[in-house]
Amino acid sequence: SVFPDQLDVLNHFQSHNPKLAESCYFALPGEELDDTVLWSSTTLDDRRLEPFTRRDDYVKAYRKSRLHLLEDVWNKDGLAEDSEYLQHFRDIAKVSPWINDKIGGTLSFRIRGRDNERTFSLDFRTGEARAGIAEDALYVLTAPASCVHAVMRDEATWDDIFLSMRMTFDERSDKFVAHFKTLLKYLDPGLCKALQAFEEELTKEATEDTFVLEHDGKRYRVQRACPHSGVDLEKNSEVNEDGNLVCMAHRFRFDLCSGKCLTAKGYHLEVKLED
Repeated sequence: SVFPDQLDVLNHFQSHNPKLAESCYFALPGEELDDTVLWSSTTLDDRRLEPFTRRDDYVKAYRKSRLHLLEDVWNKDGLAEDSEYLQHFRDIAKVSPWINDKIGGTLSFRIRGRDNERTFSLDFRTGEARAGIAEDALYVLTAPASCVHAVMRDEATWDDIFLSMRMTFDERSDKFVAHFKTLLKYLDPGLCKALQAFEEELTKEATEDTFVLEHDGKRYRVQRACPHSGVDLEKNSEVNEDGNLVCMAHRFRFDLCSGKCLTAKGYHLEVKLED
């Protein structure tokens, strides 16, 4: 997992370095660190650990118990004129042509007001925004009108809506579209240019700084910097059971033969099979 919890980490330690696991605590907020919460003393059927051992049930129950806090958010605002939303989405498409190209598809936004809802689609290939859901949408994002209006007034960002759990995703792409999250997080031309320069530098380094990886009787010349975040793949990667190179920082997977990123759109790993 990109975001492991305590149980994930402790199970990993147990399988790779049991002595390390034995010296770890499995404590919940408010508990004291003593021998009763050592990993070696842990009983996984203990009810206190259900947020970890029965994650789905815990999350569903937590969601149900907190939904009343969001009722005012979803029912606060009526919808604005369509032209205002369309202009906002057209402005998004003007921030970074480079990121538009990386996204390379359409996102649809469902905006729910107090009494009704409207849907709009932004095609990052053309920069055009229109009403309705796109059949080929990479994602359909649903958000309350009150939050969208705060973004349009520059009082919040789309990322604020994501992180506050006030937005739902209908993911239709078979790959994570990383660059759209970056764009909607900042909507800042300067920051997008800096990211572009960073990733272009990684691409340049790909032909200069490499390492040799041996797998299944073959030798591969691989770029050292992960094209996603620049992590040193020589030190922080492994080949999984499917024969794909996995960057351990964010679990991005790359096909060893072609360098194709199997996890996200917009990334490519330089790989060359050596004689």
